[in-house]
Amino acid sequence: MRSNKSLVLPLLTTIVLVASQLMTTFARAEEFIISGNGDGSDSQITAEVTTTTTVEQTNNANVANSVDVNAATGSNEANGNLGDTSITTGNINEDVTIENTLNNSSVETPCCPDKTSLSISENGADSENNININSQDSNTININQTANITNSITGSGNTGDNQANNNGGNVTIETGSIFANSKITNEPVNFYNIRGGVGGSNGIFANNIFSTTNNVNWNLNTGRNTANGNLGDVSIKTGDIFLNVLIENIANLGRVTVDCCGSTDDPDDPGDPDDPSDPGNPGNPPSSVGSSSGSSSSSSSSSVGPQILGLSDTSGPAARALIFLAGLVMMAAGLSIASKELLYDKAKTH
Repeated sequence: MRSNKSLVLPLLTTIVLVASQLMTTFARAEEFIISGNGDGSDSQITAEVTTTTTVEQTNNANVANSVDVNAATGSNEANGNLGDTSITTGNINEDVTIENTLNNSSVETPCCPDKTSLSISENGADSENNININSQDSNTININQTANITNSITGSGNTGDNQANNNGGNVTIETGSIFANSKITNEPVNFYNIRGGVGGSNGIFANNIFSTTNNVNWNLNTGRNTANGNLGDVSIKTGDIFLNVLIENIANLGRVTVDCCGSTDDPDDPGDPDDPSDPGNPGNPPSSVGSSSGSSSSSSSSSVGPQILGLSDTSGPAARALIFLAGLVMMAAGLSIASKELLYDKAKTH
């Protein structure tokens, strides 16, 4: 009788092979090598490398600020008194500030495209080897920012409108001063900072729309005092009015920087190979970032053609399906052999 133990190892090996193919972490590398071919061989690699970075940022803002201030120490009355009469009002201090900062966008795309390694070496005599690569890199950045702002400040202050009429003695009216300050600042509004590299083509589009309405209305009074029909002396002294109004709008500002890869003009400039902090150096791979105070999105895609010497693209759906199918065929073959052996041993025992 033949031992069934001899079938365990081939069958187990087949199962492990299929499982390992299913669990393999697939990698993609942009390295192309032709080497070690015999005499008269003909080798060719055709590859297309495409890197596309698209950044869309859209910010919208609608702001309405309304401030109403009313202060008074006046409108006092002292009428029909027999003795001396005195009215003194206090000072008024009013301070109003409105500040708006809206729609700030910052975009940074890779400085330079990744390098592709090419090598043709150690091939036999009269061999023909060709490597054809079509590399395309493009960055498209669209910035759209819209801001509509309405600011309204309405204020009033009164230390006057005092009355001292028909008094028998001396009359004195002294009103306080008014200090009013209002400030409206809209800055920065619709600001963008874009930084990109020269590797490939760059399309940068920025569209900023800013509209604002600033209304400031003050009504300040220390006068309009009356002292009529008095028998004694009359003295009226009104306070001062100090009003400061500041409106500042700074909007639709942008900066676009396109770095030249490999620049050596300044060791601190991006693109300098001697600058360890440069995002274009091999130790500091470039990154693509989109942010804004509103909404942003970024996407990138790349496709790489065939590669050889263990560096071919095995992460695609077609490659995985092929490996899985081969594993199933091997497993079916192993099970078929095992079943035949079991039937053979069973027939011999009868």
